[in-house]
Amino acid sequence: MRGHESTDPAAFAVFIGLSVSVTAFPVLARILTDRGLSRTAVGGIALATAAVVDVVAWAALAGVNASVGAGDGHWPVLLVPPYLLVMLFAVRPLLRRYLAPGGEAKPFTSLRFAVVLTGALLSAAATEAMGMHHIFGAFLFGLVLPREGTRALREDLHARTGHLTGLLLPVYFVVAGFQVDLGGIGLPGLAELALIMLVAVGGKFGGTYLAARSQKLPHGSAATLASLMNTRGLTELVILGVGLKLGLLDGSLYSMMVVMAVVTTMMTGPLLSRFQPGAPAPRDRVATPAGSV
Repeated sequence: MRGHESTDPAAFAVFIGLSVSVTAFPVLARILTDRGLSRTAVGGIALATAAVVDVVAWAALAGVNASVGAGDGHWPVLLVPPYLLVMLFAVRPLLRRYLAPGGEAKPFTSLRFAVVLTGALLSAAATEAMGMHHIFGAFLFGLVLPREGTRALREDLHARTGHLTGLLLPVYFVVAGFQVDLGGIGLPGLAELALIMLVAVGGKFGGTYLAARSQKLPHGSAATLASLMNTRGLTELVILGVGLKLGLLDGSLYSMMVVMAVVTTMMTGPLLSRFQPGAPAPRDRVATPAGSV
């Protein structure tokens, strides 16, 4: 973008592409639950598609982070593949043996919760030391947690970490809000914001709608799916924060991208009401970036 030149144009282009293509999986899941769509075919397609999109987006972000974040010292990034192998073939079996021996989860005591929380923090610190963002380490630790026979354990873990999230999430949004400054963008900035909105909504909503229609989905279902995939929310804000830290976004572009993330997420409710007039209204609260995690 003119006026937002980067020292690494390729990384900048990849980052902008993934930042307008991401779908906030947790916010999407909340919206589907509130709207009673979680057990519908469209809801299932939306969740599966969002999961694939987010995995690709996180992988692309990891590549950008490795390319830009390490600066001149790229050698620590070489430790990432061995670290992945250690997590998959050493840490994962140990966690399975400790948390769910024989495929049956043990009661989730305070000690086990402390082990999981400490492991996530150590994994985050490890990827940060390798020149990657700490969020990748925490994400990877979540991936290697055992799945077989641990549904009750995972629900307990989610409930416990939910309390921490409820405490820390408002602080995160306060910090993110401090970095948003729209006071000096002027008319050129408004035109740029309109272009960002056009690309973001056109690419996500329009692309999803056309793809769904090409697979013979009815107009209403295709438009509903497109509205759901246009949800960005907290995931987008996290990615934008990484871009700001890496220097890929300047203050004004970051501010405009945050506005795009908030507006496109808030659009989801009205769009669903428009394309599914008979759908039930949200049962408790509207899912916005600050209202869902």
